[in-house]
Amino acid sequence: MKIIFSGGKTGGHIYPNLRLYERFKSEINNNMYYYVGLKDSLEEKICKENNISFEPIYIDERNILTKSFTVYKESRILTKRMDDIKPDVIITTGGFVSIPLLIYARKRKIKYYLIEENVISGITTKLFAKKAKRVFLTFELENMKKNMEVTFNPTVELSNYKLDHSKTNKFRILILGGSLGSKVINKMAIELSSKISKNEEIVLVSSRYYKEIKEYEKDNFKIIEYTNKMHDLINSSNIVISRAGSSTISEIIFYLKPLIIIPSEKTKANHQIKNAEFIVKNDSAVMIREKNIEVMSIYEIITNIKNDDSYRLKMKLSQMKLKKDKPASKILEYIKEDFKNV
Repeated sequence: MKIIFSGGKTGGHIYPNLRLYERFKSEINNNMYYYVGLKDSLEEKICKENNISFEPIYIDERNILTKSFTVYKESRILTKRMDDIKPDVIITTGGFVSIPLLIYARKRKIKYYLIEENVISGITTKLFAKKAKRVFLTFELENMKKNMEVTFNPTVELSNYKLDHSKTNKFRILILGGSLGSKVINKMAIELSSKISKNEEIVLVSSRYYKEIKEYEKDNFKIIEYTNKMHDLINSSNIVISRAGSSTISEIIFYLKPLIIIPSEKTKANHQIKNAEFIVKNDSAVMIREKNIEVMSIYEIITNIKNDDSYRLKMKLSQMKLKKDKPASKILEYIKEDFKNV
């Protein structure tokens, strides 16, 4: 069977596909795997690191007109390349980069599956969900359809990976600015590092802004650019301050960690704000909007969570209601079931 994944630009679109690839490969050895993504992108880099055949496309993202034109152009170019591969299954996590491949899937009547990580439908889900074989969701949507299954985010399922359960002696505050990084969150973290006690420490994942702020690192304030062991880092932390990307939130909830969310104000359709509102409504996090960031207030929230056992327990129990185990395995089982009689 030939399986093609697509979805890119941010880790939230890429890592669910990577976890599915790892899960599928561990169980079915004779499949062939490909990835359609943007040229010179994060997804291309990750595919090279994992020896996944990469099919690059180009999307001009200056505005909606240039996006639409290049999507149409790339869908025509991609048709010949896909006809040579002859895929059996297409799995996408959304974004404009997925659209040319999904146009091809419809044209050739190939089974395709969508993964919607957010609490609101993105453009790919809106355009292509109706004819998808199944749509796999992290959280239940307001308008559920018959072909939708809530599996949770496959990012959380690790194949052939031994989780490091070692703990730090200090109360660890993990701060995540998202796969693209955040100057606002970096600034907050630097200011917060001067407020914490000797028994506390901050670990900041700064992404592309690492070189700009690495000089602020000190004994109880560690700054890293990137980690491929995010699960270990979350698991070893006592509290997490994070953006509201679905993959990151899913990982934090999976490990039942107290969570303070600072959603990005610049995402399409405000999906990070919607994600954050959903999580807060379910008593699984505290939300702070960027315009309301005040370091002393954040430190007071951290201290309250640290010292209030009942508050932490309430958040943990609420998170347990949202998380689901083995989402990648469940998605694989659904797909195997769909092809059982083919």
